[in-house]
Amino acid sequence: MKKQVKKLTMILMRHGKAERDADSDHKRGLTDRGVDQSRSAGKILRDLFGSVDKAIVSDATRTRQTVAQVMNELPIKNTIFEAKLYSAENLRGFVECVTPHISQNDTLILIVGHNPTISLLVSTYTDEQYDMGTGEYVVMTTEATDWSVALESAGCWDPQNN
Repeated sequence: MKKQVKKLTMILMRHGKAERDADSDHKRGLTDRGVDQSRSAGKILRDLFGSVDKAIVSDATRTRQTVAQVMNELPIKNTIFEAKLYSAENLRGFVECVTPHISQNDTLILIVGHNPTISLLVSTYTDEQYDMGTGEYVVMTTEATDWSVALESAGCWDPQNN
């Protein structure tokens, strides 16, 4: 039986503006500006989509706080904190850490991570150059039989105008 092609949407988001100093980089929290950026993104994404199937988020403090603020505005059905996302440095590392968390029933996912990885991923998936600022996100769509195929497909995602 032939697998059916479906539209998949992925939002790649960089965490909101973070404080400069903390006990460690991993523990840096959001500034007031970062809180505002994250809430604003949540409002816009709610207006665009209503809800998100799944969020996969780095376990760093600033990404946890970012998704918490996004969720104040945008319903997210399932949120997973993935420690490996904090240190994923390339497409291979990203795919390996997120693929196990994505169900074939998920059609819209949100990834909240860090630079330079988030900018690298958006650039790789879209074949366009991106330099993501704090609190920024890119909505991308593709058609594929499943997420594992889609996530391995560099240059095959279409960025959507936000």
